[in-house]
Amino acid sequence: MFDTADGLDGTPYQTLLAGRSVAFTVGFGATDPADLVVEVTPGFDYEPVVYTS
Repeated sequence: MFDTADGLDGTPYQTLLAGRSVAFTVGFGATDPADLVVEVTPGFDYEPVVYTS
């Protein structure tokens, strides 16, 4: 989702060198923020990671 007025410009698309990192903000709409589950897969060659609140 893009919301440039509030600083949500989407995910970055640059290639990272080994040992480097990138940070970006992601926004969600949630009925119960205490009950969130987010699955992240950084690419096709990686296993997903699940984060919960």
